[in-house]
Amino acid sequence: MPALKVRRSPYRIPKTEEMTPYIKDVPVRIYDLIQDFHITLTFAEMDEGQSSAVAAKNKRFTIIVNQDLAEGPRRYAAAYELARLLLNRQVIIDHDGRLPSRLYAQPDNGGRNKVDHEAAKLGASLLLPAAGIRRFHEAGIGPEEIGAAYLATAASVKVRMRQLSLPVKEGPPRKPRRSTPVPSDDPAADGPQI
Repeated sequence: MPALKVRRSPYRIPKTEEMTPYIKDVPVRIYDLIQDFHITLTFAEMDEGQSSAVAAKNKRFTIIVNQDLAEGPRRYAAAYELARLLLNRQVIIDHDGRLPSRLYAQPDNGGRNKVDHEAAKLGASLLLPAAGIRRFHEAGIGPEEIGAAYLATAASVKVRMRQLSLPVKEGPPRKPRRSTPVPSDDPAADGPQI
């Protein structure tokens, strides 16, 4: 898919309808979404416990993600910071310097503030969009397989399914059906493998 032409303006953030092409893909193209809207995305070493940060400088937003995170948590940290931009743009513009996040550390004061909580929910909904989760669920696909498709954990898929009022099926993942023959490693095999 060719990159979306985006008009550059100071401190630009994407509108909902502009994010749709990125969110329809499985897995969601979160890094492309961020970069195509001229938000600088970098992966860097961060202080102990910091997962990511967001900053505004020179009329551009920057999202910094801890390079030491595994791919799933790294994607979620990027989505979380994008959600912070969408929810709290002016605070980020007015702040001098980075606003770090500690997504995977114990909260210091007993919990997150309301904006951080909303950003966490929005970040999860960006990576696990309702339409896609419902489509998988209707096809009888379980949280483990959905998580694998979206590069997320089964636990995060279960949380998202509960948010969408979808029943969460516990148990072993079902085996996917194969609609096309799969080549066999055994040269003596003479039929399609199912």
